[in-house]
Amino acid sequence: MRFLCDQMLGRLARWLRFLGFDTFYANNEMTDDELLDIAKEDDRVLITRDKELVFRCRRRLIPVIHIAIDDVEDQLLRTLKRSNVEIDDDTILSRCSDCNSILNAVDKDFVQGKVPKRVFEGQENFLYCSECDRVYWMGTHTENIMEKLDRIKKKLDI
Repeated sequence: MRFLCDQMLGRLARWLRFLGFDTFYANNEMTDDELLDIAKEDDRVLITRDKELVFRCRRRLIPVIHIAIDDVEDQLLRTLKRSNVEIDDDTILSRCSDCNSILNAVDKDFVQGKVPKRVFEGQENFLYCSECDRVYWMGTHTENIMEKLDRIKKKLDI
């Protein structure tokens, strides 16, 4: 399943990417017409807070999820339930949360000078985004993300 989050749902887009879903996040300069075209051409489910955009999606037979709640965890739960997707543990944290590209495992030597010295010395496994030159590792931030994802997975089993 591929998603497109409008400009008002940046945090949701990031969390969908954490789960490994291909998620396009619209920039502030994109028009609603452009969003509709991208969703249709790329076969994406459009996720929006805009009621008018929901109406336009339905007229064009574009799958759409309307989000009216503010809490990102609740937004994520609604999106996952409405789209009827399964969370694949093998794809969690497989995408860059900034640009949506697939992350690649890299040798530790590759990241020397790209991460803080304490991280380089304390970690063995690193992931790299070749599109935005970002390095990821399993730190406390990642542990917090995984805890939240575990809570979400438990709520989906209810």
